Amino acid sequence: MPTEEALERLRAGHKRSKPDACTPATSQDLIRSLASEGQHPFATVITCSDSRVAPEILFHCRLGDIFTIRAAGNVLSDIGMGSLEYAVDHLHTPLILVLGHTGCGTVQSACHPGHHCHPALQALLDKITPAVRKAGGQTDLAEDINIENTMREILAYAPFQAHPEIIFGAKYDIRTSEILYLKSFDSAHQIVTSAWA
Repeated sequence: MPTEEALERLRAGHKRSKPDACTPATSQDLIRSLASEGQHPFATVITCSDSRVAPEILFHCRLGDIFTIRAAGNVLSDIGMGSLEYAVDHLHTPLILVLGHTGCGTVQSACHPGHHCHPALQALLDKITPAVRKAGGQTDLAEDINIENTMREILAYAPFQAHPEIIFGAKYDIRTSEILYLKSFDSAHQIVTSAWA
């Protein structure tokens, strides 16, 4: 599947999704098919662990359609990057989407440091700190920059340096269930923002 077709499929699915949806469409036949024939996701989504952000529901997809990599603050660790490499190299997903969201508690924590936390959580917050500094401590802007930083981190990783056209970013509004914008790389590897729809 071409990258643009995969992106259009996410857009169309988001239009069909309902704010009150509880679960994506599944069936026993689909579950048996995925178990016997394997998965063939058309997109890899890197998103936050926040329970309000569920890509399969947001994009109205079935089980097996999206390979999801989740970490608080939609940041990537070495393990997350390895998962991403697996998705692209072995599952052949033609699209990578970094999906941030409004009201991200992890970004808010990075914007307001001072409380004691254990080393693992501190390491996660440290990944977001550059976005916070660039945003001057403004949470909404830090969320946006954090999405861009994750996109740049993917592009800097050797297996993806030649494929900026498959890397996108977007931000989900937890209050309205809307995707606020789409980010992509231009020919000079600069990030540009456009409308999602």
